[in-house]
Amino acid sequence: MIYLTKKFFLFAFAMGFVVPLLAQSATVRGKVSDQNGEALIGASVLIEGTEQVAVVNTKGVYSLKVDPGAYNIQASFIGYEPKTQQVILESGEVFVLDFKLNASETLIVQNLP
Repeated sequence: MIYLTKKFFLFAFAMGFVVPLLAQSATVRGKVSDQNGEALIGASVLIEGTEQVAVVNTKGVYSLKVDPGAYNIQASFIGYEPKTQQVILESGEVFVLDFKLNASETLIVQNLP
């Protein structure tokens, strides 16, 4: 009986350290659409200065988990002007950040051999 009691307290003590560590991240989520509100499926949302990238799903939604801090978040899609927004995220926060991208007026033409 004492053995089980010790195991229980050891488990509870360990969980007291693990659970707060799990809650330390923040989440950025939102939608990426064009000026007409149409979802830009396959658009990229990235956190500048990191390797974290999310791809917009068929509903136009993305989600990224990050450590708390200040970030520049950029949404981009072929044929559209990219947009960047600065955010400050706190531990455990869920920050909703929607992007509406404008069609690009720049056309790149490349001659292929």
